[in-house]
Amino acid sequence: VIWSAVNPPAVFLTILDRDFQILKDTIRVANKQLHGNFATHFTSDRYGRLHLMWHEGNTNSPQTAEAFYSRSLDRGLHWETVQPLSRADGRHSAFPHADFDVAGDTLAIPWRDSVQGNNWDIQMVYSTDGGASWSQARTVVASGGADWDPALLIDPYGRMHLFYHLYPQGDPFWGAQVRYTYSDDLGSSWQLPVDPSGGQLSAAGMRSQLVEGLRYSPYTQTLWLSWKDERDFDPATGHVAGDMMVAQSKDRG
Repeated sequence: VIWSAVNPPAVFLTILDRDFQILKDTIRVANKQLHGNFATHFTSDRYGRLHLMWHEGNTNSPQTAEAFYSRSLDRGLHWETVQPLSRADGRHSAFPHADFDVAGDTLAIPWRDSVQGNNWDIQMVYSTDGGASWSQARTVVASGGADWDPALLIDPYGRMHLFYHLYPQGDPFWGAQVRYTYSDDLGSSWQLPVDPSGGQLSAAGMRSQLVEGLRYSPYTQTLWLSWKDERDFDPATGHVAGDMMVAQSKDRG
């Protein structure tokens, strides 16, 4: 279990057994936090290595958020020195989210990175040695709008499937979209699907966000995802009704 604290500002870990009895309590993963505001993502690989990524800072304040990473080789008892993922350029970098390839040595971490104002891009780093070393951060999505909150899945054949939200500059609220792109070369180049040709998976004109539930079945070669459709959202009355949408691809996106 991973959680963050404000005082002291840090990320902590508790290890439990199969019956949820505490084996190790409040292991401090990182010791030099910038600010007491965190968003964490936690995953493991087939070799038992644990990987933690988070951002420090507050995207809604002058506390500039940056993305960080650490890993454990002994199932959480000890953690390696924290590594910055994003560039300390004075602009927010937030909500890193990772996935592994099937072999367990290639890990990719995308996040959303502020350009200026409401213009955000999606940047990504990758590791081919299980998190021991990392590539330089590169921009993988840039639309001129707010490209937010990426979710990544690497299928058994090494294709990276990237889902994200686009809030267009001209209509950032009602225009919210769920979008998709994929890469076969570790994120060096990205392709749009044949259908829909523009990569927008959500219905046109229907406010859509909160992509979750990415899964890939190697048996049926089906890619699944879900998101929230907010066509019934009414900010004037506080009516926040939404519908859960599910999409699938049977040809790897």
